Amino acid sequence: MIKPIDLGSERIQCIEIKENSNSNILLTSVCLPAKGSKNHLSEYQDVIDQLYELYQKYHKTHKIIIGGDTNEDLNVQTGTAHNLYLRDFINECGLKYDKAKTFVNSIGQESSEIDYFMHNLADQDFQAKQVLNELIENTSDHHPIRMSIKFKYKSAEVNRKLNNSVIKKKVNWDKVDKEWYSAHIDTHIDSLQINENMEETAVEEAILKLCELLRETADLTSSSKAIFNAKPKLKVWTPEIQVALKTARKKYKVWKNHGKPNNKNNKMLMEKKQSKKDFRRAVRIELAKQKSKEKETILETRTKDAKMFHKLVRNNRKKGNDAIMELEVNGKKYVEKNNIINGFQEHFSSLATFNEKSRIYRQSVS
Repeated sequence: MIKPIDLGSERIQCIEIKENSNSNILLTSVCLPAKGSKNHLSEYQDVIDQLYELYQKYHKTHKIIIGGDTNEDLNVQTGTAHNLYLRDFINECGLKYDKAKTFVNSIGQESSEIDYFMHNLADQDFQAKQVLNELIENTSDHHPIRMSIKFKYKSAEVNRKLNNSVIKKKVNWDKVDKEWYSAHIDTHIDSLQINENMEETAVEEAILKLCELLRETADLTSSSKAIFNAKPKLKVWTPEIQVALKTARKKYKVWKNHGKPNNKNNKMLMEKKQSKKDFRRAVRIELAKQKSKEKETILETRTKDAKMFHKLVRNNRKKGNDAIMELEVNGKKYVEKNNIINGFQEHFSSLATFNEKSRIYRQSVS
């Protein structure tokens, strides 16, 4: 309802008060310079010029109230440059003000009026200025002044309710777990009690609740953290690996959000394991391609560039990553470290098994 406006001036402070109507209120506090400084006239005129610019900017859209210490008594035609410049500003802008003595001199007498409310309000929209000259707590030589105005505004509760009913966030569907989203909506939509015979007001309320449910579900099932912000830690990275990793993470998240079921026949568990295998297979395939390419490069440089050939061989030895990624024994494929060990076990076990028919040890192709 209240919004500060920064003008970059220590002598002028503004706030905007928002009304229900099209015309808001601009409340301005000002302290015009006194005559004590060397450049008092130019300083005085500069602040009034700033007030004039402020008025020109807001007078068509706002009710303007300027209150404060003008350091000039508008009840007396002094003819000074300060007095004339202030009067010209008031007349040109068509501002109104009330008269009542507000300044107390050094011997305690009310001697002049230099504190005003200048405004462009209609007569029925305000009450005249009041001088609070009986305040015991006041130790200043200026009496406080007060002015009452009429304006309408919506209560904070109504504004809060309206703000809460509007969905401002745009959903990034790439980050939403759509399976979880659908399951959450199916679980909670019955609580809205939507039916065909609802009254108009009930329909509007139900729509707001439905929108709120959709927004909360989107927030709940979407990740606030970007998945691929960090640099990949794998030795190889391709679009295929990225897709496989994204699928594996999605399947894991679905499995986790449903309580991590351990039943071997559970569909979510099976999909999680399969997506993990697909991801590892994509990595193995790319590593094999990379290694094959390195070997081809070594063979090509062997005859063309001996220096490069030996450099590539040394680099390849330093990596120390020679490992069997896949093993086939008796027509069966073994992948991953533990399974490959089992494949070797079966291979050498079959070699050590005597074959009665051929009277020789059985041979297997690896």
